Amino acid sequence: MKLLSAHFQNFRLLQDLEIQFSTDPVRHLTVVRAANETGKTTLLMALQWALYGDQALPDKGEGYRLHPIDWDSSKGRTVPVVVTVEFEVVKYNRIAGTVQDSRHRYRLIRSTSEDLTGVAWRRAPSNVKLFALKERGATLIDSPDSAIDDELPLELREVFFTDGD
Repeated sequence: MKLLSAHFQNFRLLQDLEIQFSTDPVRHLTVVRAANETGKTTLLMALQWALYGDQALPDKGEGYRLHPIDWDSSKGRTVPVVVTVEFEVVKYNRIAGTVQDSRHRYRLIRSTSEDLTGVAWRRAPSNVKLFALKERGATLIDSPDSAIDDELPLELREVFFTDGD
């Protein structure tokens, strides 16, 4: 699985951020480097939440706020939280002694909302959609969690996502 891009909307301090990951075949590593308290770990947590849901959050999301702490209540008491990730999967097949690859692009959208009452909040269950992207449009995939688990099992999450500390 190769991450291509991600868009974060109202995930903690990532209120509206889009990031493009390197797709250069020579320089294929994306490094996120910034000052302390600017959202690097939040970005990592948001990517994991997009792929794995509340299981990827501390204490499986219990008591873990997703909405921005500085949410402007004039925008409403319901805060939409959305993370969209585009990625590519390459599959290799041996056909008549020759290795051939096939590339498949996907868009994953995980969303929820948190309802605010004073300083308290309550999160709705998250909704996840996975689309196969083709030249002629997008096709919704049934069982998105199962499809993700085939490519990047939850057990390997810590191997592929690290904060570098």
